[in-house]
Amino acid sequence: MAKEFTDEDDALLAELGVEVETKKVVTRTPREERIIAGFEEIQRFSVEHGRTPQHGEDRDILSDVSTCGTDLMI
Repeated sequence: MAKEFTDEDDALLAELGVEVETKKVVTRTPREERIIAGFEEIQRFSVEHGRTPQHGEDRDILSDVSTCGTDLMI
């Protein structure tokens, strides 16, 4: 198991001339995650069926987020 990065590690890397790039942690709200998931669902549907999903009683069944997202794409 990897240990935490310490000040000693940082000093050693600095002596060696190695620059460490810190990665930014991307955090999203639950609402943002649902929106992204909805668009991913639309993309999967489009790839599978060759068209965007249609909403309506006798049409493709997707979540409300996906159906609303379809309108935004058109």
